[in-house]
Amino acid sequence: MPSRVGIAQIFVCGWILAAAFFSLPALAEAPGEIAPRVEAATLQPALAAELDRLGDGEEATVLLILREQADIAALRRRLDAAGASRAERHFRVVTTLRETARRAQAPLLQALSARLAQGALSGFTPRWISNLVVVRAPAATVRELARREDIARVELPPRARLIPPVGERRGGQPARGIGVTPGLRAIGADRVWRELGLTGRGILVANIDTGVDGKHPALASRWRGGHGHPASECWLDVLGGHPHSPVDEDGHGTHVMGTITGLGAATGDTIGVAWNALWIACNAIDQPVSSDFDDDIIAAFEWFADPDGDPLSVDDVPHVIQNSWGVTENFPGYGDCDDRWWAVIDHCEAAGAATTWSAGNYGPGYYTMASPADRITSPWNAFSVGAVDATSHGFPYPIAEFSSRGPSGCDGVTLKPEVVAPGVNVYSSIPQGRYAQSGWSGTSMAGPHVAGTIALMCEAAPDLTVDQLKEILFTTAIDLGRPGEDNTYGAGIIDAYAACLVALGPHGTVAGSVTNASNGGTPVPGAQIGPEEPPRSVPSAADGSYRILLPPGTYAFRVEHPSFAPDGASGVVVAEGGATALSFSLLDIGPPEIRGTTALEATDDTAGPYPVETVVTDCSDLAEVTLHYRVGGGTFQALPMAPQGGGSYAAGIPGQPLSSLVEYFVFAADVAANAASDPPGAPLDLYGFPVVPIVVHFADDVESGENGWTHAAVTPGFRDQWNRNSYDNHTPGGSWSWKCGAVQGWLWYADSLDAALASPPITIAENAELRFWHSVAAESSYAHPGWAYDGGLVEILPAGGEWQQIQ
Repeated sequence: MPSRVGIAQIFVCGWILAAAFFSLPALAEAPGEIAPRVEAATLQPALAAELDRLGDGEEATVLLILREQADIAALRRRLDAAGASRAERHFRVVTTLRETARRAQAPLLQALSARLAQGALSGFTPRWISNLVVVRAPAATVRELARREDIARVELPPRARLIPPVGERRGGQPARGIGVTPGLRAIGADRVWRELGLTGRGILVANIDTGVDGKHPALASRWRGGHGHPASECWLDVLGGHPHSPVDEDGHGTHVMGTITGLGAATGDTIGVAWNALWIACNAIDQPVSSDFDDDIIAAFEWFADPDGDPLSVDDVPHVIQNSWGVTENFPGYGDCDDRWWAVIDHCEAAGAATTWSAGNYGPGYYTMASPADRITSPWNAFSVGAVDATSHGFPYPIAEFSSRGPSGCDGVTLKPEVVAPGVNVYSSIPQGRYAQSGWSGTSMAGPHVAGTIALMCEAAPDLTVDQLKEILFTTAIDLGRPGEDNTYGAGIIDAYAACLVALGPHGTVAGSVTNASNGGTPVPGAQIGPEEPPRSVPSAADGSYRILLPPGTYAFRVEHPSFAPDGASGVVVAEGGATALSFSLLDIGPPEIRGTTALEATDDTAGPYPVETVVTDCSDLAEVTLHYRVGGGTFQALPMAPQGGGSYAAGIPGQPLSSLVEYFVFAADVAANAASDPPGAPLDLYGFPVVPIVVHFADDVESGENGWTHAAVTPGFRDQWNRNSYDNHTPGGSWSWKCGAVQGWLWYADSLDAALASPPITIAENAELRFWHSVAAESSYAHPGWAYDGGLVEILPAGGEWQQIQ
């Protein structure tokens, strides 16, 4: 339970509820007695100053850090030497931490309960992830507690900040069907899926951020809480208000989680590195900075170390946690290399969860790393990530100007960051089912690429230690910038394929093809082929070929495709360094799927044809895609539909007489006579549209002079460059158009341009349409790719009215 909930209950309900909540055992120390000690605990200077400033009735939140601490570093060394499994590591670390806290905190908790009953403090929360207790109390009580011999240090809770994206975050949009994002291609994630069959299956990922929109279509199906597990071990809401399902009122955490494990399957938006992984999350980075803020950080790491409270289970523990937060030396009360988070981070990692850290958006100067990303107590801790631009540039990817640089402020020498990843205009999910790209730049966008890659590596080798995972990422990174590791790119951009190949260890290859037994052996693309255990698969390519790399062993293989009967093979032997040939011939049983049929409604009895488009999927051996139409309830006519690529097909219905009702449907069949239609009930259920006439009230192709058109500067002191020009004409067979720009040349136009082109008066009827063709060649923005500086408006002036903008 988050500390603020426990303390709030104490404020409202009094000491009786507090005593029940903490369930304290009977102890030898007398209630209210503070054990004497010879030497006082270390009182943090900032805390001492804070206590001096407190007035009557005011309190401070402090951390009482006990003298006895579990030696988790030594335990990790012993577990490393023994080659312990992840499950064993988790059990040993969590039970050691819990037992140390239970034993060492007992006298202190009894004394705090007594002080609570006396009104000498407002509340307290014990923590086991590091042996400490969070206390809210007046200055006198804090100083009294500092004299206990079991207290080593008394500190203010550390505070943290979100590392927000750089620049203005643009509003989201519906799914774009972007396919695989540029960032995923830049790190080779798509190659991992195709050749190694690693997608994050069976792996759990997490982030400490602003929350996650648990209903987003790219994330909803893989929230662990939707797979039969209690919400309490899948979502930690430290803010209160949404304890049973994940939410994100900022958008940052949803964007980050999308890059780790997002997949918009229905729309083709592959945004996540490990799109088959499950996820859990905590919203500890979604609140104003306050005195109790980082008890939430401590609570988050404690929860992630053992979400279900059972040391014997490890499937609830995330394999990796992405952190897009930190502080800098400019943050009040902090300097470089602040160490107040280190113990809880180390202990959480020892329990089985690797942590990745965004380096910060404080570049381009050196010594700009955020903390704790600047930590250097071991070669891989903390594992910090800078940002490169893989959206607007090809390899070698340039560093993002904002990306924080080393060296670490801890010693002024150690190189930082460890690696870089794509972090400029990253396309990913944001709340309310939307996606966003422009303005979403930062090391917060780079870090999740690394976290997702760790998830893929863990699928390949679940028992790799946290340090082994980080070392592989570091040593397989592709060097950028000057040769060797540096303070800009670190070791270089991560290479997900190379890292997963090292994680996989010794391996051999299984390769072959998948063909259609129903039509004499044409290729079957899109089949999934792989071993049944571990459950891993790769897709067949357009020519039906596939290739998968596996550790040595004997496997049972399975191949599946929606349009074909499944097949398989047993006793498939894979030898280290060897190549095994294995091909499949499938029996066609599934019909095509037709969706997205649309037509351009007919509005002209002379023009035609009227285009109809559709998409046909789940069928690799189509024999027929046809458009069937009839006019006025007559006989159906059939037209072949031509492939447009990507499963799209198109045909055109000829022009028809005015007042006709045109009805149509699409039909598709494969070589095995499996068929489908759209709409599904055709020919009884049909699409249709009426043919209605166009009455032309005004038309001008600009070929016969200005014809009453006028133009002038709108604003005094600005320029008018409208002219009748022979450039960029659109009239078929014509030569002229109106242009706002130079008389000679195509693209150039003047500065300080604010001009209007006005038509002559037009008499129009009710429900009339305005149609025109226009082309804009505007100056591009280098700061915001995809933006332009200039544009235009269309306005209409009704008789006796005022100008109104219509476009």
